[in-house]
Formats: sequence, structure tokens, C-alpha cells
Amino acid sequence: MYTFCQSDPNAIDNKMLADRVRYWKESPEGVHKMCEILEEMRNEAMRQGMEKGMEKGAEQNLLDNVRSLMESVGWTAQQALDKLKVPESDQAKYLAML
Repeated sequence: MYTFCQSDPNAIDNKMLADRVRYWKESPEGVHKMCEILEEMRNEAMRQGMEKGMEKGAEQNLLDNVRSLMESVGWTAQQALDKLKVPESDQAKYLAML
């Protein structure tokens, strides 16, 4: 377990594992690929979070946010929906709910 907790490849006794850690952490190709992988993971987590949020009253939260932006910033409902990146295909539904 000690080896798997190491972030420094020089502290890893197993040469094969140390070489792989060095690749992912120190080589330009490995760092770039790792950034791409982490970005994909982040995007997937955001997508799943958005889906769960939409299932749990996210419509009401969105409407509350729109109202708040309208009151505090003075935006129209349409401007608030645009700034919140609500798809145009859904905006009419939310405008009717306001």
C-alpha cells in the first residue's frame, strides 16, 4: 500500500510501476493524456450531477435563480435564462412557469 500512496516515482521500489508513474506525471505526453482523462471524468460527473439535479426539483431551483437574477441584476427572464445557459428549446416552458 505504501507504493500506491507515492506521488514521487523515485520513492517507488518497483521499477515498472515507477516508470509508469513517471510517464503520467513527468512526460509531456503522459501529462497531456492524464489531463484529457480527468477532463472527461469531470464532464461525465457534471453530466450525471445535472441529470440528478433535474430529477430533484432542479426546475424549481432554476426558476428561483431566474427570479433572483431578475431582482438583483435587473435582467429580463429571457436574459437570465440565456446567462444560465438554458437550452432555447426549454426556455418557453420556463417562461410560462414564471
